[in-house]
Amino acid sequence: MKGIFPMKLMNYILEKRTIHNLLSALEKIGLDYEDARNLVNNTSGIYAFMRKHLFNRVSNFKPQWVENRSKAVIAALLCGSWAECEGDKEIISKLAEKEYDGVIQELNFIQQLKNHLLLKLITMAQYVI
Repeated sequence: MKGIFPMKLMNYILEKRTIHNLLSALEKIGLDYEDARNLVNNTSGIYAFMRKHLFNRVSNFKPQWVENRSKAVIAALLCGSWAECEGDKEIISKLAEKEYDGVIQELNFIQQLKNHLLLKLITMAQYVI
């Protein structure tokens, strides 16, 4: 099989290592074309260097809610989980310094963001961080 591309190996296709294939793969994982092109150019397409750059990007990633420093998020993180009973609602409201319905609206909005990394709604009456 010397020199034959793409090579099929155990249900995986090993594409020829070209700039086009590298850019396509980087775009598939979410980089836009310019970022992918810069990464390939800056690393000469060497996997070890590209991996280092990509992992540095991931470790520096901050979800959108981190930038806002939301008191609703801080309250949710401090509590960890709660039920929709009057005592829990009161504690969440006091920690967030806003009405409970406003806290829930904000948390539901954050939950809809891409890569929110924050909230899992168990039922309509129970929340867990």
